[in-house]
Amino acid sequence: MTKLNARKRKTEIEIRIIKKKKKQRTKIGFLFAIILLASCQGKSIFSDYQTLPSEGWNATESVEIKFTPKDTTSKMELQLFVRNDDSYAYQNLWFFVDQIAPNGEVKTDTIQCFLVDNYGRWIGSGIGSLYYVAVKYCEDYRFSSSGEYVYKIRHGMRCDTLNGIKQVGLKILKSE
Repeated sequence: MTKLNARKRKTEIEIRIIKKKKKQRTKIGFLFAIILLASCQGKSIFSDYQTLPSEGWNATESVEIKFTPKDTTSKMELQLFVRNDDSYAYQNLWFFVDQIAPNGEVKTDTIQCFLVDNYGRWIGSGIGSLYYVAVKYCEDYRFSSSGEYVYKIRHGMRCDTLNGIKQVGLKILKSE
């Protein structure tokens, strides 16, 4: 075997070793990502969202989400979440949320959600031009009775039709 062939063979072996290590790092990274995602999703007991019309979200239209709690003794965290694209023209988004309890009692809240920071950068996570932001709605909340709760969510912005908001939803997590 000549020196050139021996050097070529050594290089091929080194390349295979590098590829093998790269595959191992990719597998470890993938496994770590799965574990991280699973740990984040572990507390979630409910999540639902509504896709809004492509022509915009009218101020008179509400997103309606229904939830029947199985546990009325544990503390819960309620979050509103929004998916928007980069055509959204404002820094924040105001929500009017009506919670209708099984006995018909209505509780109304006003929630502000920031979508853009003071430097004009989108807050939250996103891919391409689509962004996701969650905001706490209630913390350490206990459902007062069993039965179906209805959440009606409207936007509280000063325009009749709001463009750039793609989805709005509610997520309920078990508090620690």
